[in-house]
Amino acid sequence: MVDQNVYTPEFARMVAKSYYTSDKSLARIGKEFKVKTSTVYNWAQRYKVEFSQEKSIQQEITTFSSVINTDFPVKKKKLTSEQLEQRNLELEVQLKEEQMRSITLNTMIDMAEQELNISIRKKSGAKQSK
Repeated sequence: MVDQNVYTPEFARMVAKSYYTSDKSLARIGKEFKVKTSTVYNWAQRYKVEFSQEKSIQQEITTFSSVINTDFPVKKKKLTSEQLEQRNLELEVQLKEEQMRSITLNTMIDMAEQELNISIRKKSGAKQSK
């Protein structure tokens, strides 16, 4: 006869939430909670709808925080004119890249509209569908 552990739904939910709100692997979560990896996987699947959105939001927050912390100089630092010139050049390059990206995307949309004979861009004054 196989020993089968019985876990409360609250415990299963807590383990699944821990998986979805961290960057840890299923195996790591299993070790932390002393549960088989397959059990963690099953719980993660059961609570996927509930917690996967939290994980994506958490990842967006992390990404946004890292962008803010690395892309913008902190006001506390006094930058030399050379550093400011370098930063200015970096921003100009980024601007050019985004302008090229915008042109490319607009060209792709124009081509798709012509080839597929459909309207992709939103018309001014068009009502939003509910």
